[in-house]
Amino acid sequence: MKMQRRLDSKSEVADLVGEQPVVINSIAKITEADIMGTNGVLHVIDTILPTESALPLSTLMQEKNVTIFKRLLEAAGLVDKYDDMDNVTVFAPTDKALQATKWAQILEESPESLRNNAELVEFLNYHFAQPMTKTCDLSDSNLPTIAGPEVRINLYSTHSLFSNVMNRATVNCARLVHFDDESCGSVLHQVDKPLVAPKMNLLQVLESNPMYSKFLELVRAANLTSILANASDSYTLLVPKNDVFEEVADWETTLTKDKAELENLIKTHIVNDVVCCAGIIPTNWPFVRSIESLNGAHLRITRERRPKIENAGVTKCDAIATNGIVHEINDIIVPQRRQQQQRPQQQLYRPQVDTFGDLFF
Repeated sequence: MKMQRRLDSKSEVADLVGEQPVVINSIAKITEADIMGTNGVLHVIDTILPTESALPLSTLMQEKNVTIFKRLLEAAGLVDKYDDMDNVTVFAPTDKALQATKWAQILEESPESLRNNAELVEFLNYHFAQPMTKTCDLSDSNLPTIAGPEVRINLYSTHSLFSNVMNRATVNCARLVHFDDESCGSVLHQVDKPLVAPKMNLLQVLESNPMYSKFLELVRAANLTSILANASDSYTLLVPKNDVFEEVADWETTLTKDKAELENLIKTHIVNDVVCCAGIIPTNWPFVRSIESLNGAHLRITRERRPKIENAGVTKCDAIATNGIVHEINDIIVPQRRQQQQRPQQQLYRPQVDTFGDLFF
């Protein structure tokens, strides 16, 4: 609640003696002030103060400084439609997240061209999911959007000791940075990246990037393309760029002659879960975290200057696919011989069921 005194008095003295009205939340004017009771003071105002949960979504966005996303809704002519929606979860990019996008540029240069723009409508609709879900009810799952394609929710822990306490959430690997603002019929979460619906699966992501052609050749030689094209599972794919393989060309030639070792190598770079960069935090012994690859290897994850998986640093994070994500890495992860016993204190990083919404940050 914000209280302020209007500064339009003719003199400072008039203002000090209280001749100018005090306004609350820029809405209600105090008409009778300082009625004393035995346990407090009463002010009479000239209108009802609405709660945030009774505000239309567009008004709530304005109050929470989600201004660029709100202006895009206005430019598309869809404010009334979105204000009238019920039982929805809104993942709104912050102004900082949208500033460098083409939509922000068009909004400044030719906003009239955004009216009923089909591409913009699809972009906006992808940020509205159902049902209405607060952070305390989030889980590792997919939520359907008004645009059609689902968004993927992942929960992570940033606690060294309590790895089963999930206090960080991502949607398509965009981190929730402000959350649980309720409006009439919806809940607003702010995210640090715009959400774009993926069009390609993991195999198609490899095929579309010429810098990944060496790794793609090895995937094909190992007969593992069907795994990366599988729509029923979700993986994290760790992809070294071509220049990494060029540094070990002789070793690569030898590797392709041993199909079992080649398959083992590729499966080391496929993780049985979606692990966004936002879920990789600094860790030190004995609180080591690991993720399990497709061949059963436990890969240590930590964060130094950048996220790190075993010996490889992540140079490009979170390329979203329909069946997982791709991290570009700067080294080849060589599979180690399976050990009979796992190292003590090593925490296999799998999201647990214990979530506490009030611990999110």
